[in-house]
Amino acid sequence: HNQAEDLIFVSGQISKMAEDPSSIVFDRIDSKKCFMGFSMGGGSSFIAALQCSDIHAIVALAPYNTKPSALQAASYVTIPTLIMSGNDDCITPPEEHHIPIYQASPSENKTLIRIKGGNHCQMVNKSSTCHFGESFKRCKPGISQNDQQVILFKYLIPWLQFYLKGNAGAARQFDLIIQSDGSIEHTRSRPLIVDSTE
Repeated sequence: HNQAEDLIFVSGQISKMAEDPSSIVFDRIDSKKCFMGFSMGGGSSFIAALQCSDIHAIVALAPYNTKPSALQAASYVTIPTLIMSGNDDCITPPEEHHIPIYQASPSENKTLIRIKGGNHCQMVNKSSTCHFGESFKRCKPGISQNDQQVILFKYLIPWLQFYLKGNAGAARQFDLIIQSDGSIEHTRSRPLIVDSTE
């Protein structure tokens, strides 16, 4: 819950600074915003989005079904949503957290990408606490952190370029690579670019 409040606070402060002529970010902040978080931060992104009308997208990395419930919050969030998951995540198992959150979302533009051999901590730079949790639960080692993050950024960057910058070329790149990438499994509501002739 505190993480959701933190996201809301930071978003509001950035917006204020962007309008303040004395701020170093004056007139440098784009109008479109995305909440992005990892684990509890990923779950909290859905809770925060319910309270912010100026958020345009959510990226949740291995989201945890927090208390209050990220799953329940996700059922009301309709903005574009990208969930990145590791198939070997034993901290927030996909079947208990990532997939139900994805399924609960009514967004017309949602994607769930599951990295084969991906685990929880390697979604971000490992912290000792996260690493200890994986060791304690005897998680599978999976692919390397570098390999997992290469896959993560291969999708994250074009997705953000499309939803925050309107870059249609990035969306076509995303739609092309997701179809034949053997390093992932995916589920999505629709391609980023929908052919008007279909």
